[in-house]
Amino acid sequence: MIGKFKPEWTRNRYLKQRKAKTIVRKTRDQSQLVNIIRNAPNYYIREKAIKKLSEHSLILDVVRNFNISEAERYNELKKIHMRHDESFFFSYEYEYEDRKIRMMALDKLDDEALVQNECASILHTNGGMICFEAMERLSEQTKLLEIARSKTARGFFRAISLGKVDDNIDFIEFIIKSEDCHVRYAAANRLTDDVLAQEVYADIAKCGKVRDVRLDALNKVTDQSVLLYVAKDLGNPIALRAKAIEKLDGGVDVTIFIAENEHCRVRIAAAKKLSDKKLAQEVFADIVKNTKWIDCRYLALMELNDVALLTNIFPGYDESQLEEIRENHWEHMIGW
Repeated sequence: MIGKFKPEWTRNRYLKQRKAKTIVRKTRDQSQLVNIIRNAPNYYIREKAIKKLSEHSLILDVVRNFNISEAERYNELKKIHMRHDESFFFSYEYEYEDRKIRMMALDKLDDEALVQNECASILHTNGGMICFEAMERLSEQTKLLEIARSKTARGFFRAISLGKVDDNIDFIEFIIKSEDCHVRYAAANRLTDDVLAQEVYADIAKCGKVRDVRLDALNKVTDQSVLLYVAKDLGNPIALRAKAIEKLDGGVDVTIFIAENEHCRVRIAAAKKLSDKKLAQEVFADIVKNTKWIDCRYLALMELNDVALLTNIFPGYDESQLEEIRENHWEHMIGW
């Protein structure tokens, strides 16, 4: 029957698909199912044949050597209890990058040292989503320190490794030797010398290359001169400048930041710090009325409570309608 099976497929598309469907439905012959998987004329027929496979060695052969999807590989591997050598193949030597398969194989490994080695290897050589799972599994102190000092691992994961290592290492080493702001920020978080930590935070806030890390560092800066420096630097990201203004204390003059040529997010942050509340309301009203950025207008309208200014922007509205506008500001701004 197997000898006649393939030639019949070559005659007619309809006949070969019907023949394959019939055989898949009726047969339990594992070798015949493998033959169908290898030569099936239709994806859905092959999928049904794959689902009927139950023999351990044939499943491994199909997963390793056949041109099937990663989802099919994963589902087939879930069906079997992989031996240690098979788990090691799929976690370490497997040519595909499917993270679910690699992590499932790691779960089946019974040698924790191999698991730690493989997780470290993934972090050294891979920048994909699998790194997050590998990082979560990595716990051995020597491997964590190895990743923290790595020249090939991503800075984000090096920083996480630094956060997981013991306290008995010299974190200053990472501040001096590393140029990655993720790593330097993570090392500063572990310092016991608060003065040195503030210097590192200030340096990252001023010169860091990753905006989110600069924002995190800025949140920990207490030196007002550093905050003012960051706020005044027009080359800095807008979110960073606005955050620096928010952290300035009341003794700093922020009127230089409410000028019309400033970005609206910077103007809003500065207006909130003004002691002159009338001037602050005028700034909010100007942003609501004239700024093209809808998110800035949204934020400014949340702060605007001067009825006269609201009436000027929304003429003909009574107080109850103006209050409704303030409560449902986003809906009123969609069409602007």
